[in-house]
Amino acid sequence: MFIENIKLVNFRNIKYTELTPHNKINFIMGSNAQGKTNFIEAIYLAAFLKSFRTQKNSDLIKEGEKELLVELNINKYFVKNSIKLSISKDKKIISVDNKKINNNKNYFKNINVIIFHPDEVNYIGSYPVFRRNLIDRS
Repeated sequence: MFIENIKLVNFRNIKYTELTPHNKINFIMGSNAQGKTNFIEAIYLAAFLKSFRTQKNSDLIKEGEKELLVELNINKYFVKNSIKLSISKDKKIISVDNKKINNNKNYFKNINVIIFHPDEVNYIGSYPVFRRNLIDRS
């Protein structure tokens, strides 16, 4: 699976950006507070419909704006899908290939994402249930 294109609108400190990453490896570089982690967080949000940094989706909307938009075009085993996630203060709209998704259970099969942040790395030395969860998701 790889991301063919990603578009972010009003996501944290990112007003608008569109990117077509390479299908093998990409480096995200920049000065502090320029949106590198926010960019990774947007991909994670598209995969799991939640952030790894905050519990409230409304915290993800750029200050002063009403909603955010994350759009991904992915290629998984030569099957292309378009994923669109729109979040406002009071609702979340998810669509795959322009069809609204109401059952989140089937949605999670669309994107495979693994993120290693300090909390998850600590799971390795923690309780077995946390390690199994991390390995299962990986």
